[in-house]
Amino acid sequence: MLEGKPESVFGTAAHFMAELKFRVVEIDPNSGEIEDDQDGFREEYPLEDIEIATADFIAKANIVDFRKVWDSLNKDQEVLQRFSLNFKDMQTAIDGVISCLGMQSEDNTDVIDNSKIASPHTLHLSGKFTGGICVLARAQLQIDDKVGCTLKIAVRSPQLEISRLLSDCIK
Repeated sequence: MLEGKPESVFGTAAHFMAELKFRVVEIDPNSGEIEDDQDGFREEYPLEDIEIATADFIAKANIVDFRKVWDSLNKDQEVLQRFSLNFKDMQTAIDGVISCLGMQSEDNTDVIDNSKIASPHTLHLSGKFTGGICVLARAQLQIDDKVGCTLKIAVRSPQLEISRLLSDCIK
């Protein structure tokens, strides 16, 4: 079980540089030993920067009855937010939200009903936060030619800090 605040331990996005540092020495090919009086020289090699997203702390989780699990989670641990996103079509918006959160869609809610393309689309998502903590999200997406994509999302988990952490990762 997760103790304390998750952002104080793990879960927040991070970006840092990586560099490989090593010492180069000559080896005697016959003995495999470092040649006598050989201190070698230091070498540094820059690597690609490492970026860790909040989604990296989420595993996809298949929920049999989304509504039942959603209702079992305490509403006091729910975070509601609204966002304006830069998506022009519904499928791209759905894929973007799923990718950003690192969660799995439930009940085929990632499938668009083209007959209702002008109405809001509801997306149900599930995942397990590090430590096996269940996290669920209900997202409502709507595409408007004038304002773009509007996302209303509710995130629930047993811990408010995790719900907040996950909803805050949307940009």
